[in-house]
Amino acid sequence: MPRLHINFSGPEHGWLGIRIQAEGGEICVNASHTPEDTLTAFAEALVAILESGSSRPIPIHEEPQKSELRFEREGDSLLIRHISLGSSASGSHQVLKAPFRSATREIARKLRTLYEEVGYDGFVRHWRHRPPKDLIARAWNAIALAD
Repeated sequence: MPRLHINFSGPEHGWLGIRIQAEGGEICVNASHTPEDTLTAFAEALVAILESGSSRPIPIHEEPQKSELRFEREGDSLLIRHISLGSSASGSHQVLKAPFRSATREIARKLRTLYEEVGYDGFVRHWRHRPPKDLIARAWNAIALAD
């Protein structure tokens, strides 16, 4: 099974690019900072899947399109569902699959790197929300405990 690759671009002017590649293809979204903080929801979902094995949907507002990402655990695999919402998309979705441990480690590592590169002030200026620093640290600690 192919490993997961994830990249974040930005944030810049209230937008954050998220690109995820794994078995099943690629998911690319450009999330707006409003009306919900997608980055914090992303970090919350990672912590939840690591700590309890399930998580809430991650809202993605691409103005005007809406979608959501969902993390699911299936045995030793992490499934990432991207579900398009709205009348034109009629609930279409895509599913990526990767080994659970390496995928969650990669996501946590990239979130930590994003925070280190952008910094607190950069998030407040360009994302307009405080960065989820504590959630990122919590995810990284959960990864370390699993090893």
